[in-house]
Amino acid sequence: MTAEAAGADGGTALARSGKHFYLAGWPDEALVDDVLRRCLAAAGLAGVQLHRDIRIRDNGPWRHIFNYGPQPVDIGPLLTGAVLLLGERVLEPCGVAVCRRSAESP
Repeated sequence: MTAEAAGADGGTALARSGKHFYLAGWPDEALVDDVLRRCLAAAGLAGVQLHRDIRIRDNGPWRHIFNYGPQPVDIGPLLTGAVLLLGERVLEPCGVAVCRRSAESP
């Protein structure tokens, strides 16, 4: 097991053994982001930075985008190289958009 990150007291905050990670304590938002990036990279997956109210579901060539929040959200960055089939680039609250993903889509 190796230490991947240390806490303010110098103790191990994140440990790793092969594909397995152990996070000790209550991380702040920056550490959570860092840990998730490390885990995704270790799994060979690409992460997508999302607005807090946006959720995406990919199903084959289709990407479904949902706005669970109370405000409209610009989903343009999620549409890179994709063809929007349902919904608008600015997704209204409770809105749904569907696009056909391209090979370049994140």
